[in-house]
Amino acid sequence: MDMVHSRNYDRAVHLLQLAENYFRPLNIGDQSMKPRWYESWKLVIFTFWCGKMYGRAIQAGKEWQQMEPITNEEEAIGWRDKGNEMFHIGKYGNAIDCFTLSIQYASVHDVTLGMLYSNRSHAYFKKKQFEKAKEDAEKCVKYRPNWSESYLRLGSAIMALNDIDHALEVLMRGLTMNETAEKVKYDIVHKIMTLAYNYKGTIWHIRILGISVDRTNC
Repeated sequence: MDMVHSRNYDRAVHLLQLAENYFRPLNIGDQSMKPRWYESWKLVIFTFWCGKMYGRAIQAGKEWQQMEPITNEEEAIGWRDKGNEMFHIGKYGNAIDCFTLSIQYASVHDVTLGMLYSNRSHAYFKKKQFEKAKEDAEKCVKYRPNWSESYLRLGSAIMALNDIDHALEVLMRGLTMNETAEKVKYDIVHKIMTLAYNYKGTIWHIRILGISVDRTNC
């Protein structure tokens, strides 16, 4: 790890990959070397990441997940955090890959799957892959049906696909959810007002204003 601290990442990766090969069990059923093998893989990924070799880190993560396709909360959280990091610096493709790994490690009964699908939906949306954004948002609704962010993601994707009726319905539903943060509520209202502005002078504008008035009078 001294080489990592000294930022000699290429040399550190080379030595760690030698260690990974050394600890790799010859027999897949041999458990004696598995903990050290796993640690070697984790260090390889960590070193790639520290060296900002994100693509190589993600590729190593994919290879390990294919060899060990199990539920692992620690890995799910780690890849989620990496995905958030990539999203915030605008590397949306890398973010999608990280969120995918996190989803693969998460338990199918884990409520955090809703958040992971929301995050990946948002990354797809940023890449203008609206159909995939919609698919993930629908999964988000499945796992977090009372969460307003689920409907923000779904409504945004449907809006981008120009299904205005459905988008409006979904966004309005999001405002009725119990789990509604103020920031998300603001984003939903902003989306609805954007629809009203973009379709000013049309039947959509009248419908949106009508819904807003109805909600005000309730």
